[in-house]
Formats: sequence, C-alpha cells, structure tokens
Amino acid sequence: MRTFFILIILTSISSCSWDAFPLEKYQIDNSFRNLINPYKIGDTLIFQSSQNEIDSFLISKIDSSLNNRKGHFINARNVKTISVYYRQIPIDRWAHSRIEMGPNNTDKKKITEDATLIDIVRFPDNETTDLHFNLRIFYGCGIRDSLLLHTDTITIAALKFTNYYKIDYCPEDTQEPTNIKTAYSTLDKGIVAYQYSNGVWWTRK
Repeated sequence: MRTFFILIILTSISSCSWDAFPLEKYQIDNSFRNLINPYKIGDTLIFQSSQNEIDSFLISKIDSSLNNRKGHFINARNVKTISVYYRQIPIDRWAHSRIEMGPNNTDKKKITEDATLIDIVRFPDNETTDLHFNLRIFYGCGIRDSLLLHTDTITIAALKFTNYYKIDYCPEDTQEPTNIKTAYSTLDKGIVAYQYSNGVWWTRK
C-alpha cells in the first residue's frame, strides 16, 4: 500500500511539468552557429599586432543548456543557450571573479570564471535569437537572428581571408584607445582579425 501511494505522489509531481515548446522552436540560424563551429576546447588563438605585439587566448569550455520545461511551479523563461569561453594566456586579465558564501555567511570562497567569447541565446516564445560577442573589452552591437556573410576577399595587415562576418563594437563612442571597435570571424577559423580604436590591427597567426 505504501509503495502504491509513493507511485501516486511521484506521478502527480511529474505531471506538474511538461515540455513548453516543440524543439523546432529552438533552431538557431546557421550564421550564428558558424561563429561557434570553428572552435574546439583546447584551441589556442594567437594574434600579432601591427606593432609586433603578441596576445594569446585558450578556448577553455564550450557549453550548451536548454530549459524547455513549464509547469505549475516553473516560471522561468524558456531558453536555449550555447556559449564559448576563453582564457587569456599566460596571464588572464579578463576572467570574472565572484564571492560565494557558505551557510550563515561562513566559508567565504572566491570563484574565478573564464570570460565568455560567444553567447547565443534562443527564446522560443517570440522566436528571437540574440548574439553576444565578447573579446577583451568588446561587445557586439544589435546582433539579432542572423549575420551577413561577406563573400568577398579582403586583406588586413598581410592576412588575406574570405567568407567572413564583420562585427562592430556596440557603443558608438569608443574613447579608450585599446577598445576593440571591429572584429572579423571566418567560417573556417573563427576570429581572424580585430582593430583597436587607436587604429592598431591584430591578426591571427
């Protein structure tokens, strides 16, 4: 009898949540997926500036999550997220730190997390997709649903490439000379070039 009641309770709990949307509602445009496809965990991206400086980044994590549950006690917005994380090497200046506290504000612990290079967020309720493209101090502006693929060939600091996406910095005013104002990402390699506000170019080696 006890087992019977347990089964009834478990059945009742499971029936309180359900799939909110068909999986087709979470489809992400290929132009956004093309920004992620070139990367795999452990990749090292090495850039050289037009002033012969070197900067390097390690792809540390690629993650995806899906919340497609709805229920009487579930009110979070349904969403699918795909993220690529990076770490500057050998010294990381772009990691995020936060303080985590244990019970009764004891066991204080500092948590360090790698920076996000790309975040793709798909909302099935209004069928929109947002792209957050970040590198150093750079935030891609107004990127929603799709990106234009450029098929011409361009040359930047002796680096020639084609089939690329151009992503511009979001704030209109980029006063800081080392803020990135424009980045280029190709189908086969990902980020291949970016330019500082002061005109200095960085290209992939």
